[in-house]
Amino acid sequence: MQNALLTQVHTSTEIPHLTVGDIERVAHLPRVEIIMNHADANGQIVDALLQQKVSQQQKLRGIVVAGTGNGTISETLELALLRAQDTGVVVWRSTRWAFGQLEGRTNAVFGDSHGLSPVKARIALMLKLLQSDLIAMKS
Repeated sequence: MQNALLTQVHTSTEIPHLTVGDIERVAHLPRVEIIMNHADANGQIVDALLQQKVSQQQKLRGIVVAGTGNGTISETLELALLRAQDTGVVVWRSTRWAFGQLEGRTNAVFGDSHGLSPVKARIALMLKLLQSDLIAMKS
């Protein structure tokens, strides 16, 4: 069931239908970090985030990667993101370009931010994960 929810979060383009009451019921929103692609981006920051000793509530649940241009990510950073994804972390690809959307990535291994800036995509992913958590709690 959890993998189905992660797949839904990974691929769904719908806006989460949450109420203020839904958000008020949780102590913490799911943790989502933004990682920037840049020259020599090697993925060490992703590995460090995965190795952190934190409580279950503070566990990393999602990453928005701010790629260059059309969401380009260095090979070593992409490998680290794939490792994170294998542990259950949801990864969405975005772009640092202020007016850009990702194009031509329909078969991509990471979710798409659907034109949201990395900062907005982080909030959207947090809400998607919260929505999945609430659905799982009701099941």
